[in-house]
Amino acid sequence: MTVLLIDHHRARFFETAGSEGKLEEREHLEPKDPHGFRRHLEHRKEADYRGQRVPEADEFYERIAQRLKSAASIVLVGDATGTSSASRYLLAYLNEKHKDIAARVAGAEDANLSGITLGQIEEIARRHQH
Repeated sequence: MTVLLIDHHRARFFETAGSEGKLEEREHLEPKDPHGFRRHLEHRKEADYRGQRVPEADEFYERIAQRLKSAASIVLVGDATGTSSASRYLLAYLNEKHKDIAARVAGAEDANLSGITLGQIEEIARRHQH
C-alpha cells in the first residue's frame, strides 16, 4: 500500500516496510515552483480567478502519477476541502489522464498535514485496507 500525503507544496510517499506492515516515508516530490514566485509575475492571468486558487501546473501531478504507477493500492491524504484540495485535484487528474492508477485509489481523507504523526498515517491506512 502507498499512502500519499499531498498539499500544494509537496507530495510525501509512505509505503509498507517489513512483515509487520509498518509504513515508512520513501520519497517526496515538490512542484517546480513550490513558493509561487512565478505566480506573482503572472498577476494578469490570476485576475481571471477572482476568489479562487489559480490552477496548478499539471507537471507536478504528472510526476506524482508516474511515481504511483507501481502502487498496488493508494490512499490519498490531503489538508484542504473543496476546490483548493490538492488531493481532490490529483484524483480528478488521475481519473482524466490515468484511469488505471485512479482505479487503485482505495480511499481519500483530509487531515492536518503540518502536525500528522506516523501513527496517524498508519491508522488512516488501516481504515482503507481491503
